[in-house]
Amino acid sequence: MIFLSLFFSLAAYLGGCVSIPYVDPPRTEETSLTFRIKVSSDPKDAEVYVNNILYGRTPVELPLTVVCNRRKDWLEDRREVKGQYILRVSKKGYKNAAEPIEFDYFWCGTNNNEYLPDLKKREYDFKLEKEE
Repeated sequence: MIFLSLFFSLAAYLGGCVSIPYVDPPRTEETSLTFRIKVSSDPKDAEVYVNNILYGRTPVELPLTVVCNRRKDWLEDRREVKGQYILRVSKKGYKNAAEPIEFDYFWCGTNNNEYLPDLKKREYDFKLEKEE
């Protein structure tokens, strides 16, 4: 028993008081980011949809606003794209063509330690096939 009390006394003397700093818990919120994409097709004048919302006719350069979950803690600021975005091109007399819009993520350590999404592709070119 004496050995244990000596041990703890010595540990307290050598190590001093140990305190654990309070760290804010991570916070999550929804934000949005806007990208620009170009869409063209052969034949031209096809309708362009993103998630079944009409954006215009080809050729077109359109703003794409995506919803992100933003998770911020003491170490980093991470934004991840929420949901899926499908680009579809259609024209009467032709088969529809569709492609998912995909994202890469990169670390931006010089800007508040942010982890940000970016488009894998910024230009889409569709070749539409005639319906039979």
